[in-house]
Amino acid sequence: MTAALPPIPTHVMGSHGFPGWFWTALDRIKGGDYGQTDVKETFDDATQLAIRDQERAGIDVICDGEMRRFFFVQTFYEKMEGLDTTRRRGTGRASASRCPAGSAWSRNSSI
Repeated sequence: MTAALPPIPTHVMGSHGFPGWFWTALDRIKGGDYGQTDVKETFDDATQLAIRDQERAGIDVICDGEMRRFFFVQTFYEKMEGLDTTRRRGTGRASASRCPAGSAWSRNSSI
């Protein structure tokens, strides 16, 4: 049975933040160091963390935190030229890309 929602239910917009261990695991996955079961467990654990955080915060409508969307977005960046990579503070890992002012970007392969 589904619980009734309040008149103005709460929900989150956007992705849940990635914990530090998840960034390390993503590097290892990309490097081919994890097997299929390890990859599934990594994403399942990160998803459960996002769900638990929302439950503890009292969010009414829970989502998966978009933990499996990382490679969806990052693969677009890898196929584009002319973008600067933004590094995460403290880790040096790439987290986003931007097109510098006055420059142009282009695809280097099929998306």
